[in-house]
Amino acid sequence: MKRGTVLTTRRLRLRTWRRSDVRAYDTHCNTPDVMAWLGGVMSPRQLRQDFEYFERQQRRNGFSFWVVERKSDQAFLGFCGLVRITERASPLGGEIEIGWRIRSDMWRRGYGYEAADRVLAFAFSYVCPKRVVSRVAVGNEASEGLMRKLGMIHAASLDHVLNDRTKLKVFVIDAERFERMDEGCEGFHEL
Repeated sequence: MKRGTVLTTRRLRLRTWRRSDVRAYDTHCNTPDVMAWLGGVMSPRQLRQDFEYFERQQRRNGFSFWVVERKSDQAFLGFCGLVRITERASPLGGEIEIGWRIRSDMWRRGYGYEAADRVLAFAFSYVCPKRVVSRVAVGNEASEGLMRKLGMIHAASLDHVLNDRTKLKVFVIDAERFERMDEGCEGFHEL
């Protein structure tokens, strides 16, 4: 087992971040295609802030948005994981959110679903929230489709605008619904 590994799937390893991952993150995920629904390509300062945010979430909560890498060649594919929402302007403050970002040349290969399904299993087996939420910019049909495939349901009453500019749809799933759709959480490893 590689050091820092948190979760595994048949094809993927989800692990904690290393400083060397920031360059791969910039190269593969800070692109116009990937960032189209996320506010556009980030500055170097914003990239550092993301990395610091991921590290802070890991320290505080024991989970974060983890690096997703392919087992067969250790290729950096993006990230997937959980964070606790801390934005004061959000009606979801304190909720557990699942999120992902997969590099565009790896889209439509099932990596996002494979990673997110394992992360939900981890959430309901080890974090134990009443529900997990996910937010998507209105119009981002690919991410919305993944949320629906995971069994998440649109909760229109929770939709909101972030930073006075991005209209977000909110999807939710609770443990009971997830358990009906998934078979468990093998592949979790203590840090």
